[in-house]
Amino acid sequence: MRADVLVVGAGASGASLSYLLARKGFDVLVVERKREIGRPHHCSGILGLKAIKELVHFNESWVISEIRWALFRSPGGVELRVDRGSPLAFVIDRTAMDKELVELASSEGAEVLLSTPFKGLQGGRALIKGGDVQYDLLVGADGAASTVARQLGLKDISAELGINVRVSEGPSEGYVVQVREGSWFSWWQPWKDGGKRGALGLLSHPVLDWTEATGYTEGGLIPRRSRSRVVFGRVALVGDSAGQIKPVSRGGVYMLSRAVKVLSEVIKSHFEGNGDLMSYERWWKKVIRSEVLPALVFRGWLERMRKEDIDKLFRKLRRFEGILNDRFDTDAQLEPVKGIGVNVIKFIMINPRALVGALSELVQRG
Repeated sequence: MRADVLVVGAGASGASLSYLLARKGFDVLVVERKREIGRPHHCSGILGLKAIKELVHFNESWVISEIRWALFRSPGGVELRVDRGSPLAFVIDRTAMDKELVELASSEGAEVLLSTPFKGLQGGRALIKGGDVQYDLLVGADGAASTVARQLGLKDISAELGINVRVSEGPSEGYVVQVREGSWFSWWQPWKDGGKRGALGLLSHPVLDWTEATGYTEGGLIPRRSRSRVVFGRVALVGDSAGQIKPVSRGGVYMLSRAVKVLSEVIKSHFEGNGDLMSYERWWKKVIRSEVLPALVFRGWLERMRKEDIDKLFRKLRRFEGILNDRFDTDAQLEPVKGIGVNVIKFIMINPRALVGALSELVQRG
């Protein structure tokens, strides 16, 4: 078999990229190890307004509920509420979204092979179930436990566990977030004729217990860190395999939607002889510097604080609830800090050592 671009993984990132490339006229082959698109899912489906705007394709039929308010609760029960009376986000049926994106890619000419795992690289060819593929470019869009990344000799990306449990009831037009410890949390949200209770934590955390629910459960690994290198010769990584997530909430759709647009244009320029894949990596490094690193510092600060410190942080934030309401952004999660201004020093003083530790870790990691 042969393809201009071989895409490994038919999740949101792989399907979106394949759709864009096929629409540009490239010969695209997508291989997916699962037999069904969109299952199981670890994503809550809560997408901010920017994320929806960045999607390569959007269908209103995916919308399950508007999100008009959000309640955040500290480990000790201190509450912060955001409620502007207008949509903050939407709950999206991610399975329906991923399936339709794959269908769109197919309609534009991309060939999609399900139940076809990528097995490795050998002699410049990709080994897949049932044979091999000669390609010009290969894109790894195969998640946090990326087989493509391993074949490149990269270390497994640091990952966390996200779980969703379907329950009989959910909050109306809002969601509730309970901070468990550090930056790890559980939540309760609307979902179709009921709700979902979810949780995110390290593999050592009692994540399922944090959901406080039993029922139909889905989950998976979520990258904890971003890869700064995402291009390796004729191979590029995108989405979860590249760690392209929002560091605080760990949501990936906003980042991956932006990344596939850039990568598709870079690939087009590459085939036209007007550029190379490294321009995609340079773009991603700019995003890391401007958006990811500040959020990682904040997250690292939280993870070094005691639960009592986080309660104190919430109590101080209650004095700025007006700013939180005005500046809350599901996708730009540090936006309220700009409104707090110099008062942020008061928050840092809750535990300055934790902030120093977070900064030191980033410096050590480079």
